[in-house]
Amino acid sequence: MKKGYLIILVLCIVIAFASFVSAVTLVAIDTDGFVRGDLITISSFIIDLVALIVSLYVFFSIDAVNKVTSMDGNVLENERYSLAYASETRPFAKCQTQEEFAETLFSLLDKAKHKTRSCIDYADNLQLVIDKIIWFAYIDIEKYQSQWDELFASLNTEREKYVNLSSQLRYLFDENVNLIDQVNICQEALKAAADNKTDYLKPTLDDIRGNMLGNPITRIVYNDYLGLQYMLYAQSIVDGSIAVELTDFSTEYLQAVRQASHDGVYTTDKLIDLDVLISKAIRCFEEAEKFSRGNLLWSGYISFNLARMYVFHYCVFCGAGYSNEYRAECFSIDHVQTSINAAIESRRKLLALYRTTMMNGEEDNYLLRQFRDLELPLAIELKTSFETIIQA
Repeated sequence: MKKGYLIILVLCIVIAFASFVSAVTLVAIDTDGFVRGDLITISSFIIDLVALIVSLYVFFSIDAVNKVTSMDGNVLENERYSLAYASETRPFAKCQTQEEFAETLFSLLDKAKHKTRSCIDYADNLQLVIDKIIWFAYIDIEKYQSQWDELFASLNTEREKYVNLSSQLRYLFDENVNLIDQVNICQEALKAAADNKTDYLKPTLDDIRGNMLGNPITRIVYNDYLGLQYMLYAQSIVDGSIAVELTDFSTEYLQAVRQASHDGVYTTDKLIDLDVLISKAIRCFEEAEKFSRGNLLWSGYISFNLARMYVFHYCVFCGAGYSNEYRAECFSIDHVQTSINAAIESRRKLLALYRTTMMNGEEDNYLLRQFRDLELPLAIELKTSFETIIQA
């Protein structure tokens, strides 16, 4: 109970008690019957006064609860919410190393650990973390796990303050917190898989009710990482069927995937599973792409993920040499190449804009090197690998 309301309640009790004592005293000393005759009137006045004070107390209490629980205009359900990618990248302009990048990232996220006074404040904190999730791909998750755990624990602690106020709030907050948690697990799994590790926690983003996620950025994050989850599951099936450990989506890796298909290594059941998983991944990336139009930062990642799935599907199911009786609908070579070219163009545009407008005068930094020396070359390598595959 807030201090102001407690004071009102105490005053109410004091007034009632003082009035009662006064009435009893007056009755005791009454000699002419005046007080006795009007005692009912005086008592009625006292009761009305107390009732007024109690009513005001209840009114302000309800008003305070409404302010805490109000979600009018909250960011989590704002269908027009967007990010300015320039403002998202400029804070990292002076970061030259991964350590400096991570330090800046967690300093930006410090606000999300603050105590909140309303559901709106908590929604803002959740959205802040979701907006910054994209940058965790550029740090060693295991190295900074303690900072992440502290952040996530703060979000969970604050959530407990609001989830019992209404079922709507509980569902909305639970789904967004679960999304943040599962994206972190998915990022760890992707790094483990890239290092050819098999013992890692599998993400379960399909447990999240995606339709309850309201704004475009959150929908992008959900669909992109759900697609990556399905990609991980599909790769785990393929990796168990090829004998060598190769870099994901390298020319050698894709050749091995295609050769295993031609040699009949994949059983019909495995092919059915692969078709379902890859198709679901493609649909997720297409859905994320729909929400990311106009968002140059996210479109570079999503278009690349979508292109990878088209290439992966082609290597398993399409082209001369496929021998299994199970038939999946194949994408044309032109369709796959168009998708790859779109990914390269998107990443080139982002690199150009970042280099010329978002570095705050710096000639080189950690994020530029990630865009220039990692992201763009990966898209170009995918194009080269696919061209090698279709010419074989």
